[in-house]
Amino acid sequence: MNCQEIPKYIQLYIDGELQETEKQQLAEHIECCPRCHRLVRIERQFKMIIIQKTRTIRVQAPARLKRRIRTVIF
Repeated sequence: MNCQEIPKYIQLYIDGELQETEKQQLAEHIECCPRCHRLVRIERQFKMIIIQKTRTIRVQAPARLKRRIRTVIF
């Protein structure tokens, strides 16, 4: 894996959704590439911030949407 490919796979890597061979290739690359290592670190931090900020947000779906979903499900 090289620096040009990392952006295509970074979210899958962070989310643990890569195949084992791709995961290993990406991990090996970021171990020896400071630029890509930094990019992965920043993306992980960004994801954690989003998770922390959205934990306290409670959003209610509009009543109309709830009715439409219930109609489709039931």
